[in-house]
Amino acid sequence: MDSPQPYSPYPVERPTSGAAIASLVLGIISLVTCALTAIPAVICGHIGLSAIKQGQFEGRGMAIAGLVMGYLTIAFWTVLLLLVIAGIGMSVPIFSEIQKKMTEMTEQTPDQTAVEIQLKAIGASCRKFAEDHQGRFPATLEELVPDYIGDRSELLGPDHEPFEYMAAELSDAPSKIVAATRPVPGKRRVVLRRDGSTEIEKTELK
Repeated sequence: MDSPQPYSPYPVERPTSGAAIASLVLGIISLVTCALTAIPAVICGHIGLSAIKQGQFEGRGMAIAGLVMGYLTIAFWTVLLLLVIAGIGMSVPIFSEIQKKMTEMTEQTPDQTAVEIQLKAIGASCRKFAEDHQGRFPATLEELVPDYIGDRSELLGPDHEPFEYMAAELSDAPSKIVAATRPVPGKRRVVLRRDGSTEIEKTELK
């Protein structure tokens, strides 16, 4: 017969699982390291819980805490990454449109800006002429001199070339082209519309 085991009035203390402690520490650190230690925290947590279930160690609470923090950190950064990817996908069309506008702006040279100002002045003079002539624009820009424009040089565009002019009336469509710089192959031209607005044609001439 086996001899009886000696009776101990005190329970045997089991050591705390090192994996559980590591899981807790790594889980806490993962909160400030962008999830770099979250996966190790989860692995250590599972190892610790497995050893604790076998009755070899204590530290169940620490292992569970490490697991929770590890999983939460992984979930947080996963969601954040998906949101960033979605945001980038949405911003690409907007960025492309902005880039297109910026390209158009950079293509507008100082000379084109000066021509636009000049054409706006001609447009205002034409509308004033029309108010005095029953809504009819002048047949030629020369009719604006000297009562509406003081100097014929103001009717000349780049390279001292006269503007192209198409007579109109106040009743015509606001978008009707009234005057424009002469077309040059490979370059854009500035146009004046009946309502006084100006723009650089988007389609380059070939």
